[in-house]
Amino acid sequence: MAVDDVVASEPQEDPDATRRWRSVVASPITVELPGGPPFVTAVLSSATASRLEDHDLDAWYEVLGERANAWS
Repeated sequence: MAVDDVVASEPQEDPDATRRWRSVVASPITVELPGGPPFVTAVLSSATASRLEDHDLDAWYEVLGERANAWS
C-alpha cells in the first residue's frame, strides 16, 4: 500500500500463507529535502487480527496520521 494518504486494507487470503493479521492501516512518512519536492520515504503501519469493520477507522487514521506527521 503505497500512496500519499492513510489507507486501510484487508489483504487477500493466500491459501499457502500463514498470516496472523487480517487488516492493515498504513500512513506515509513524507520528508522534505532542501532543493527537492517532498516525497514518501517510509510507511508507518498498524495491523489487527480482526476485520476493519470492527474498528473506528477515523480514530485509527487520526492516530497513525499524527505519528507519521511527527516522524516526517
